[in-house]
Amino acid sequence: RLAQVLSTHRHPLRQVGGQLLGNVHACLHPQMPQALLFVQNVTQGRSTSGEGSDSFVLFSGGDSTLKIKEVRTLISKGPFAESDHWKQLRGNILEAVGNVVWPVGSDKFTIYPESGKKSGEGNGVKPIKNGAIERLTANRPNYGQLKKNGGLPVQNGWVAEMPWPVGERIRPGNMDAAYCNQQGELEICLEWETGNISSSHRSMNKMAMGLLLGKVKAGVLVVPSRELYPYLTDRIGNISELEPYFPLWEATPCEEGVLEIVVIEHDATSFDVPKIPKGTDGRAKR
Repeated sequence: RLAQVLSTHRHPLRQVGGQLLGNVHACLHPQMPQALLFVQNVTQGRSTSGEGSDSFVLFSGGDSTLKIKEVRTLISKGPFAESDHWKQLRGNILEAVGNVVWPVGSDKFTIYPESGKKSGEGNGVKPIKNGAIERLTANRPNYGQLKKNGGLPVQNGWVAEMPWPVGERIRPGNMDAAYCNQQGELEICLEWETGNISSSHRSMNKMAMGLLLGKVKAGVLVVPSRELYPYLTDRIGNISELEPYFPLWEATPCEEGVLEIVVIEHDATSFDVPKIPKGTDGRAKR
C-alpha cells in the first residue's frame, strides 16, 4: 500500500528518513539536490530477474524518471557493504547516472529509435557516459592531468581515468571513475560500458579480481537494458549477455566488498531528437 501511495505522489519526499519500512528503503543524501527514494521488491518496482537484484523507482522532485531499471547485486559482504559510507557513495553513483539526459538540456532521456546493427546507424554511448562521469567527479581533471600538474593524491573524491592497481607487466585499462578515501587509497571502481560484450567481461573480471586481492572495496558496471540495447552501437555489452555468467562472479572469494551491475534504460523514444554521436574507435564506428 505504501508503495502505491509513493508511486502516485510525484513530489520530493524530503520528509522520509533513512529507515527501513517493510521492504521500502528510503535513502536521502544531504548533498543531493533531489531526494532519491529506493522502492525495493514491492509491487510498483518489483524485479522479475530473480534473487540478487534490487529494483527501484527513482523520484526526483516533479515527474518521476526510470532511467535506472534495476541494480543487480552479485556480491555484498562485510562491514563495508553495510556501512553508511558505502550507502552514501552508492547514492552518489545512482544520482549521477539517473541525472543523465538526452538531448542535452532536456529534462529526460529520449533515444532516437534506430537500430545500431547497420554501419552508421543507431546511437553512441560515450556522450552520456561522459555526462555521468563529469557530474560524479564535479569536472575535476582526470588522473593523468592531475599527475602531470602535481594534483595527486585525490582524497575523499572521485577521479576519472585512474589506472587499475592490479597487474605487474600488463594491466587492464584505466577505470572510468574511481573513488579514493581520505588516505588517497582506491575504494570504488565504476565502469560504464561503451564497448562490446567482451569489454563487459573484462570489466567484470577486473573488478572481481580487485575484490579477490583486496585492492578495491566495490565495483560497479553500468550497462544498457534489453530495451535500450537495440538502439545503441551493435553488440555493445548488455545485461542479457552477462546474466549467464553471474554465478561465476558471485563465487569470487572475498571477505569484504560489493559487486553490482546498474541497468539503464531510456525514458522515451522519438525521431525528433538527434542521435547520440558515436565514438571514433573500434566498433563504435559501426
